[in-house]
Amino acid sequence: MNKGICKALVRSQHEVADIVRRYGEGYTRRHAISSHQRKVLHDISVCRTPYLGGHIISCDSCGHEDQSYNSCRNRHCPKCQGIAMRTWLKERMSELLPVPYFHVIFTVPHDFNVLVPYNERLMYDITFHSASETLAHFSKKHYGGQPGVIAVLHTWGQTLARHIHVHCIVTGGALSFAKDRWIPSRPDCLFDVQRLSAEYHKRFCAKLRAIHDRLIFKHKASYLQDKSEYHKLIEKEESRDWVVYIKKPFAGPRQVLEYLGRYTHRVAITNHRIKAITPAGKVVIDYKDYRTAQGDDPPVHRDLVLDAETFIHRFLQHVLPRGYTKIRFYGFLGGNQRKKNIARCKELLKENEEYSAEIIIEDEEYSGVRCPVCGQGTLTPVAEIPAQYSKRHRLRIRPCERSYAA
Repeated sequence: MNKGICKALVRSQHEVADIVRRYGEGYTRRHAISSHQRKVLHDISVCRTPYLGGHIISCDSCGHEDQSYNSCRNRHCPKCQGIAMRTWLKERMSELLPVPYFHVIFTVPHDFNVLVPYNERLMYDITFHSASETLAHFSKKHYGGQPGVIAVLHTWGQTLARHIHVHCIVTGGALSFAKDRWIPSRPDCLFDVQRLSAEYHKRFCAKLRAIHDRLIFKHKASYLQDKSEYHKLIEKEESRDWVVYIKKPFAGPRQVLEYLGRYTHRVAITNHRIKAITPAGKVVIDYKDYRTAQGDDPPVHRDLVLDAETFIHRFLQHVLPRGYTKIRFYGFLGGNQRKKNIARCKELLKENEEYSAEIIIEDEEYSGVRCPVCGQGTLTPVAEIPAQYSKRHRLRIRPCERSYAA
């Protein structure tokens, strides 16, 4: 089973929920947050507690019994992404093609972060649109067809600071517009990365110039209400080189699935990265210092110490707008013709049995939770535990008229 999934099934010593229960109420007394952010904090605080009820689980091999409380199912909760991820991956397994897949990352310069707090949807949308249009343009120019693209929005860096970027999984090749042939890419090359960066750069800045009248300018962004200052900011970034990363192609469908499992349903921080919560209200988290990565050498792991309220503040920066779609499909994977397009691609590629077998094996590895005692049986629910809506487990968060967590 994937290591990331194994970790999700084991309770960490320290959790985001512990920090929210201890310091969330104090944070909301001193800071204004939206009703949506309040709901996220509340859901995290009651996740897998008697407040939500649960069930008794039993091993079908050794008979071991334990209690398992229900998940809050909030997409920002670090403990609740395992089930959603496995369900989503099963849907994607049948869509993978026997072609190389490339990992492309489009980032937003940090100077534009000042625009994000009151304009999240707009800023995230133009990032998605600029990235997808850039890939479509290059695919049309170089291959004469549509690529298959899965794009995932991330808004954070290793230290929980705002770092907006879109991870794209792109097929090594394209389906012709007439849908009569598959045009493959070179095995080790998708597009020229410098030209791709320049095109993304141009499209993003053009879209940003066009939305000035639709943006809200408050706090640190107030000075950008002046159009001349706004355009100066864009011109400053236009004069710089933007970097788009294209990584080496994945080594087969199994690696694609493992990557998707790590990235599609990830939240700003996993519980396993929280190393300590001190009595003095400090949170110690582990992060990778990518500045230390040289060549093939991995980045060095370091400790970051934050006040609990600073931790909550940074965490809330990455709560997406209500209902916002953070996983999107483009090219021949987009729209209502996706199933037909995938079937046509497989027909053109003449998918072989060996490839199909690998996907089926991977699918089986995601089913069931092993018994921690005997290691052989599967834990299954045998009885329900009713919900206990007690104040003890409910986070008390005051109502607030304003909505700001920058």
